[in-house]
Amino acid sequence: MSVNGRSVLVTAIVVLGWATGFGCAPSPEERSETNQQEINGVSCSQAVLNASRSYRPNGFIDARVAVGGPMAFVLPAEIPVTAGAPGNHNAILSFGNGSSTIECTYRGNGVPSHDDGDDEGDDDGDGDGEDSAHGGTAYVFKECEGRNDRALAPGDAMTADTFALHVSNGDRRFGTTSVKLVIDETRPCDPVTRGEAAFHDRVLAGLGGNGRSCATCHMDSNHFQLSPANAEFRFQQMVKSGIDDPLFRPIDADDFDTNGDSASDYSNLRQNGLIRIRMTLPANIKLVDPASCRTAGVPAPCQTATIYSVSPATTTDVWRAVPSVLNVSVSGPDSQVPAWPRGPNPQGGYQLDGRIDTLQNQALGAFLNHAKVATPPALGMLDDLAAYQSTLVADAEPQLDALEAAGKAVFTRACTQCHGGPGLGTPTTQTPPLVRYHDISTSCPPPVDPAGRFKFAPCAPGIARNARTYEISFADGFKLRRTTTDPGRALLSGFVFSAGPPLAGATCAHPPCGLPALDDWQKLDIAPLHGISKTAPYFHNNRAATLEDVVIHYEEFFKLVIARAPGLPPVLTTDGIHIDRPNKPEERAALVAYLTKL
Repeated sequence: MSVNGRSVLVTAIVVLGWATGFGCAPSPEERSETNQQEINGVSCSQAVLNASRSYRPNGFIDARVAVGGPMAFVLPAEIPVTAGAPGNHNAILSFGNGSSTIECTYRGNGVPSHDDGDDEGDDDGDGDGEDSAHGGTAYVFKECEGRNDRALAPGDAMTADTFALHVSNGDRRFGTTSVKLVIDETRPCDPVTRGEAAFHDRVLAGLGGNGRSCATCHMDSNHFQLSPANAEFRFQQMVKSGIDDPLFRPIDADDFDTNGDSASDYSNLRQNGLIRIRMTLPANIKLVDPASCRTAGVPAPCQTATIYSVSPATTTDVWRAVPSVLNVSVSGPDSQVPAWPRGPNPQGGYQLDGRIDTLQNQALGAFLNHAKVATPPALGMLDDLAAYQSTLVADAEPQLDALEAAGKAVFTRACTQCHGGPGLGTPTTQTPPLVRYHDISTSCPPPVDPAGRFKFAPCAPGIARNARTYEISFADGFKLRRTTTDPGRALLSGFVFSAGPPLAGATCAHPPCGLPALDDWQKLDIAPLHGISKTAPYFHNNRAATLEDVVIHYEEFFKLVIARAPGLPPVLTTDGIHIDRPNKPEERAALVAYLTKL
């Protein structure tokens, strides 16, 4: 039968007596079964094992239960006797997953007796030359076989999809010895509750992680994100108390490449709240070796150096913020147009660059890359985590005062074309359509306009130092260099334009060419804004400390768009005729006031 998505096989094995004239073993009143507990409408398993040993006729009935999926349980301390008595004989509980089986012996708690007065040397029939013991109420745990890494003890957490129970012998004076063992699944039945437990589970039994849980970085106490202030406070607490904090693992240390597991420089994490994301380089993008960059024989910036060489590295590191998972269930792929012309996930995804397609795969990536598990988690755990995260929703928009309402009007005009939908992270339909992924000039170094038409705030030195220079190769052999802290989706596709679109009648010198807004260089997904007031600092690298900084940045970004493409169709317009972005300076306070209420 099928129970809660699991295929459950229940059988009872009857072994006939072996002495001449013995009849069939008696049919049991109860047989093996699996019950279901209902919690919040979701079922979980409870294996009920009934087994017995009979005499004259001599035989036994084993209990066997197979559940189509791993069931978490704790190793029982005893097997209760429901009829007869155990004496001081054995019952065997076996359980396993696939071909691996563990067999545990339980010994009866009766009082041994070697003289029952019948002058028979082995009246219990088990061949050990001992008579039956007197009485007893249960078979008590003795030992297990089949587990080589450590001895098992009652209360140990286990998983299995098959169970078997066999009564070797009991006290024959009391007639048939029957037992009933109920094994409950220890995980909560509700997938949301299970997911919440998994979200906070640092032990990850059986997975071999490094002590991190999802909540290590996505802190409940700070709206499921990580700020630089969080990281620094926790580092100081760890130093002061001497108690390990799994946030600080060598893989997220700045000196990991040089010192490996001995790395200890957590500057990016402590100062910026950024973690290392290691990405495989596309075949046409290489890192420039900074030690090789020279001009006229002296060291020079790699972007402009006349002499340089590329690194043999096949990966690069980008440092990214830990985004809040509030509203994450509505921030992934959607059916909204337009679709990006290249994958992965041309209609949005998870992670800051949209590279992940489902919440389950997002969790799997975190287990493998951040918790460094040796064994991937089961699909059921990933489903549970997705169920839990889908319940994490930011507070509803509150009542607005006059200033905040005015700010909402500015937001609707100037921001919702990209930040629309239920989580304020989905582009809205308009003509011409807006692109799905964007470079809003938050990577470092920011664009500079000698004419002064736009002016972005400089990057803090602690973030700017993460910039690397990349060499990008094109099919005709042409190469160009670009310096950035984060190439964005270009690290997924390698698709970069060599230049802007050709002028009328001209050709692209080194294909492909096109509008910078349409290649993958520095492109990231649209961030959801619902709940933004509680998740400072902002942008993918935490470079904006306040919401006012965010608004000012966008004012300069809209100026950049107008300066670089004055002939664009009126994409920065509400009425289709007049460009009405950026917002006016006098609108800034109202917009900030509204964002503070989100």
